[in-house]
Amino acid sequence: MSAHDAIAALLMPTEVAVYRAQDLGAYGSRVVTALRHYGYTGHIWTPEERLPDEARPSAAVVTVPLGALDATLEDAARHGARVAVIGSSGFVEAGPENLVRRYALKERARALGMRLVGPASIGAVNVHGRVALSNSAVLQGPLLREGAVSLFGQGGSLIGTLLELGRAQGIGFRYAVSLGVEVDLSLADFVGFALEDPDTRAVAVVVEQPQGLRRLGELATRARQLGKSVVVLLLGRSQAAAEAVRGHTGALSGHARAQEAWLRAHGAVVVGSAEELVHVSATLAMGRFARGPRLALWSGSGGMNALLADLAAERGLPLAKPDPLSNPHDAGSARELSRDALAATASTLDAHPGVDVVLLGLGSSPAIAQSADGIAAAARNIPWVVYAPGNAWPEARDALRRARIAVIPDGRYALRCVEALIERGRSMTPPEVVRSPPVVSVQGQHGVLDELASRQLLQEAGLSLPAVAVARYAEEAVAHAERFGFPVALKRVSASVTHKAAEGFVRLELADPLEVRAAFAALAASRVAEPPRVTVAPMVHGIEVLLGARRERELGWVVVLAAGGLLAERLDDAAWRVPPFTEEQAREAFLSLRLGARLQAFGDLDALASFAAAFSRVVAALPEEGREVDLNPVVVRPPGRGLNIIDARVRLADLMP
Repeated sequence: MSAHDAIAALLMPTEVAVYRAQDLGAYGSRVVTALRHYGYTGHIWTPEERLPDEARPSAAVVTVPLGALDATLEDAARHGARVAVIGSSGFVEAGPENLVRRYALKERARALGMRLVGPASIGAVNVHGRVALSNSAVLQGPLLREGAVSLFGQGGSLIGTLLELGRAQGIGFRYAVSLGVEVDLSLADFVGFALEDPDTRAVAVVVEQPQGLRRLGELATRARQLGKSVVVLLLGRSQAAAEAVRGHTGALSGHARAQEAWLRAHGAVVVGSAEELVHVSATLAMGRFARGPRLALWSGSGGMNALLADLAAERGLPLAKPDPLSNPHDAGSARELSRDALAATASTLDAHPGVDVVLLGLGSSPAIAQSADGIAAAARNIPWVVYAPGNAWPEARDALRRARIAVIPDGRYALRCVEALIERGRSMTPPEVVRSPPVVSVQGQHGVLDELASRQLLQEAGLSLPAVAVARYAEEAVAHAERFGFPVALKRVSASVTHKAAEGFVRLELADPLEVRAAFAALAASRVAEPPRVTVAPMVHGIEVLLGARRERELGWVVVLAAGGLLAERLDDAAWRVPPFTEEQAREAFLSLRLGARLQAFGDLDALASFAAAFSRVVAALPEEGREVDLNPVVVRPPGRGLNIIDARVRLADLMP
């Protein structure tokens, strides 16, 4: 049975079977209570072990002990169930025994012609269809609102928390499913189903395990084509942050921000908290995205405007110039607080060619709240977000939401929603980047290449790198130094040492032939297996950055642009991007770093962005044997003076035994 048909049977069941529902307070009992609370109109069968002959459920909820699971699934399948929610635990823990159990469970379901959700799932909800096949406590309270956001996650209780957050803010949902261990039906299966649903406009996804991200990214691209949105909350970020850049790109393996970059490159919006997930998803579900970054601020209070302006400045959002109106615009005067004047101001902002998105502070102004319907009627062309702290003016909030305007209770989340509208609008027309086929062979090479071999490979692949001078004995090093002019730097060539400066493989600021000879002797005496080869280069000063890349097992190449040299080992200051990318995207990435202001003021940012874009094209075209590339440090010299690539390192697939 296809995933689509199984999910349809789960979310729109004609009859349901809930096993072991007689025990008050148990999983099955809470499911039955939720179904009745939501007004499910189909028949609810509650067998202890076996269904009666006349039962024909399309979906079953199973929370029996592991020993009875096989017989229960067989009973449900015999009566026509096409999908089962497995609430039973016992499959969650890692280890080979549970892997075998999961595989056996999936194969048994396949033999029965069934599909599975779970194990360890808390179930599924179809809000508009009044189907609550879940034991979540949130379903025992006031009914959830219907809306255009579908919510899916691998966890259990967090899904209930997100539904409660939405309910508290008047945000509606269409579908919500907890997948648990994800033995059979996957997160991507449900996302794909929701994207084909005409009434789902945004899909909120909680990812606890990174498998399946490639398909999720492909679905985000599909959502972009449909004018819908996929919003992702990746869990495990704190552990990933502890593995942040350590001077070279090896730390990218499994790094959450590498995964974030990959998802963003395919059109997903990535958020950092449960609250962001709910508010951003609801905002994007309104269906209007910003055509650019220019933000107009408007409220009935100078203090509110100052607050919003500060928050916008923190996020680097440019303010629009909506002449003849000011920005931020204060509608605090009596003349401007009439209903007609407020509606006219709303129309001016909404139609102004220099405004891409409006953030309205509702605050405590009764005039603006009482004119919400007129403001809502004027907001027809561009997206609007309303910051409305507290719980005042419920009628105004409802009027704004009916007009597809997001109402957010927290100023920071309101600005995050504005960012998401801009990000989502930008993703509608991704820049064209020419991809090149692999043009270099690595036949006969494997493992870590030394600097000279790394430079040669990258040059053969099309990356323009300056030549380096190599010395095999001291007098040759002196000759190179005299040709360059003092002071110079010497570095031992070695494939076995990653952090050459930390290991004493670099000598800097050598001022005369005597110092060069002494440095060469010390480097040549280093205990490494390779024959003594030393590079000689003139000393250069500037801002050190890192350009690196790593091939992620499932996702492919991801590029990291970061502070370089010794700073790379001490700062978590990096931007991840998926290659290839444009010069403008490279510039934006570097400017997003804490180092960005220095680069813009004192570095040749044009040369850096151009080189980074070329680097991304070469990386994207490297053969499949490529594993990792590092250029660290790259010294960015003052404006107009270019770059110096100080060290290069390429790692290929290891030689198979």
